[in-house]
Amino acid sequence: WFSSRDIQALCEQKLKEPISLSTISTYLSRMVDRGFLAKTEMSNRKQYRMITETAQGILSFVKDNK
Repeated sequence: WFSSRDIQALCEQKLKEPISLSTISTYLSRMVDRGFLAKTEMSNRKQYRMITETAQGILSFVKDNK
């Protein structure tokens, strides 16, 4: 399981520029809606995990939605 802040840190490390947490949350929400990720909520904390091995599909989704 991972959080939106985990993904934000990874994106900023790879892209070498800041990206807002709301942008990351939007991407993750869309990936949940499309069946790439599962989501669980505990209090105010959302956690995600991949439910498919199609990492390429996720990467192209992110690139297409910039």
